[in-house]
Amino acid sequence: MNRFNDATVPVDLPSRLVRGVPGELIRLPIVAHEDAPQIIAYLKQLSLHFGRDHRIREFTVSLFPPTIVNNDLDRMLQIVIDFVRDRLVYVPDPVGTEYVISPLVLLERIISNGRAAGDCDDHVLLFNAMALSIGFDVRVAGVHLNDPQRWDHVISQVYHGNRWRDIDLCLKTASIPDYDEKLVS
Repeated sequence: MNRFNDATVPVDLPSRLVRGVPGELIRLPIVAHEDAPQIIAYLKQLSLHFGRDHRIREFTVSLFPPTIVNNDLDRMLQIVIDFVRDRLVYVPDPVGTEYVISPLVLLERIISNGRAAGDCDDHVLLFNAMALSIGFDVRVAGVHLNDPQRWDHVISQVYHGNRWRDIDLCLKTASIPDYDEKLVS
């Protein structure tokens, strides 16, 4: 049984960038600087939408051990980071397409199978929704990973400790590079 009913997502991008599928979106890849700001803003919009969903919050809170100290924000944040890094396996989208998977769909797959698969935007969207649901302020940032002329990767930024902190959830063991230029939502 699907624990997370109504996993559809709102669509607010030009139709040339979005093709709807129940529970998932298919859009064209980020190939030009002129599309990147819209797509980054859209990922932020989705983060806010799902970060307000009570099912995301309930699931996120259920990850915290009973021994967690009230207001231990460092520990709560680390639990969410570790969960996304451990349970979401990086798998690139097919060439020529870009799937954005609802965090509710990803959580359902994780509950059913122990893991789910997704690319960088799926990692960011799941983390951002979970972190927002427990009170963290988050952003989506486009970065240049493989091509200095393209925004070809997205990371999360979380406001914690009086500063914005970069979190690349696709990096499972390595330390995060210093991304010089960022396109932030």
